[in-house]
Amino acid sequence: MATLEDAAELLRPYRAEVIEEKEGFFVAKLSSVATSAVHFKVPVSAVDNFLKVRSTIHLENDTSIFYPDYFEQAIETMGSGSAQFRIFRRNPTFSIKSPDGQIVIELSGASEAFLFQLGKSETFRAFRRRMLGMRMEMARRQADGEIVQMRTLFSRVLTVKVRIAEGGAHAGGKNRLRDIAISGLFNIAFATGVGLTLSTSWERSFYQLGRKGEEEPHFPKRIYNKDLVAYYQLALSSDSPILAFLTLYKVLEFFFTSASENVLHKRLADKIAHPDFTHKSSTQLRLVASMVRKFDQKMDEQRMLATVLEQHFMPDEIISWIEEFESSEPYFTKPQSIFGQPQTLDINSDRIHASLAARIYLIRNALVHNKEGELSRFTPFSGQEAFLFKETPLMLFLAENLIAKTGTDL
Repeated sequence: MATLEDAAELLRPYRAEVIEEKEGFFVAKLSSVATSAVHFKVPVSAVDNFLKVRSTIHLENDTSIFYPDYFEQAIETMGSGSAQFRIFRRNPTFSIKSPDGQIVIELSGASEAFLFQLGKSETFRAFRRRMLGMRMEMARRQADGEIVQMRTLFSRVLTVKVRIAEGGAHAGGKNRLRDIAISGLFNIAFATGVGLTLSTSWERSFYQLGRKGEEEPHFPKRIYNKDLVAYYQLALSSDSPILAFLTLYKVLEFFFTSASENVLHKRLADKIAHPDFTHKSSTQLRLVASMVRKFDQKMDEQRMLATVLEQHFMPDEIISWIEEFESSEPYFTKPQSIFGQPQTLDINSDRIHASLAARIYLIRNALVHNKEGELSRFTPFSGQEAFLFKETPLMLFLAENLIAKTGTDL
């Protein structure tokens, strides 16, 4: 059983004084010149459990801990203002379970084990600079005689946790649990519209891309590509319309090669499998080589983009989204000038993919290129941001669905 000395050792980095053990808790206080003392309590069981697993804890960085069947890492919530308070206004804890109940993903304040290990980290001094604000806030809120939980005191430190039930069939290593955590953050971000990403340091940035209202997140059915999730989270968290659009474009761009090669491979396979084909005929081999050359010449980036859309989206998926988006006012289907070029999205089933690819690629080029005297270019803070923000929701829809569709079953 954990002792007062054990608790004092774990809380010493926080400059906390352990006062007594009372009703299953160690009672301690934080004090400083700037604030009055803040009293808090730590469950004896939390100290006891940490001591049992301490020797098995693996650290990849000072913002995460891993031991068998458990992973926890600090997260960054990105947006203007205190995004974590917005996401937790209704739900102080997000907890989603796998259908069999063996895996739990939780988004909440840091656990005692995480805080105990944090106190031993090399970068704790950087973290401790943030503690003054937490102390001052708690000192203002704490009623006389009130003793808060240690987790409440540090509730602004948010972490994502993955727990595997004892003996669970899904038990895996650190990388597996981290992948599940990343996928869970994607589902929560999708449901709430708040950018969430794993933190690898105690320096934080805040961005914003307003998107939609809150939904209830679901446990992920698939493991999503972590690189694509990173691009998605960056776009969702950005307050730059240029960065948001281009980052979402990178999610689509990721599939350019595989989508175009699928088309070429099908044509080559059909040609080679034809009864008339023989590898002994130089004429037929020349035709195969010509087919590859012509395909490569034709398959520019805009065509690759159209091919990605064709292979991953049915026309009615895109059309339905556009019709819902335009339910109050036409936008995509309304004639307008985009960077000096007339554009009207053609939502006929046989034209939607090519028309949308042309529109997206036109905007992408205008954002990427900035040649002097060229009309099709984006100028920051010129009023074009308003137009670009209207284009971004469709890119967000495409990127979200590509990530979800191309994941691997959990």
